[in-house]
Amino acid sequence: MIMRWSLVLIFLSLSEITAKAQNNTPLSIDTSAYKVYDYAVKVDKQPEFPGGLDAFFSFIKKNLRWPIKSQKIEGRIFVEVTITKNGSLINPVIKRGLSEEQDKEALRLVKKSPKWKPAMLKGKAIDFKYYLIIPFKRDDE
Repeated sequence: MIMRWSLVLIFLSLSEITAKAQNNTPLSIDTSAYKVYDYAVKVDKQPEFPGGLDAFFSFIKKNLRWPIKSQKIEGRIFVEVTITKNGSLINPVIKRGLSEEQDKEALRLVKKSPKWKPAMLKGKAIDFKYYLIIPFKRDDE
């Protein structure tokens, strides 16, 4: 019996502390500084390679080293990457690849990329997950 009353008193004292904590104004923490938005979020401005899409494909064409083991494999590699507020590309992940060597080359190109213009939301630069397509296609000559 004494044990039961002890538990009831402990429960009541804890619920009073909880009730007091809920009555106080909640602490406001700006989590937007830590949020990574993704391609499903409507932003004011998408991230952009310096000079635009044509410049991006020129960068790829100029810097692509076609792996010897995969000379006959053509296609596109899809890389998910986070473009940070300052335009750096971080955390690249192959979402759809071709061969192990080509996938490594795609990641190398992403890491070599110059900084991008970041995505903008409500006038602020934001971290943004983005898909890049790295083409492995021979030009018809």
